[in-house]
Amino acid sequence: MRDGVSEELFFKVIRAGFAQKRKTLGSNLKRVFGESALTALEKIKLPARTRAEDVPLNTWLDLAREL
Repeated sequence: MRDGVSEELFFKVIRAGFAQKRKTLGSNLKRVFGESALTALEKIKLPARTRAEDVPLNTWLDLAREL
């Protein structure tokens, strides 16, 4: 566990984010985490229409922390 996030959860979030090419982050994360994914994106001020490849590593950690 690092920064309050387990390695398992961190990689689950990343795998979900990149699950389907060319889909938005909101769509991909919602498939795995439900509506809480959209709430988490809102909390970290990351638009749901963002693509996974455009998200910096530290933002992935913030997202995992919120989920």
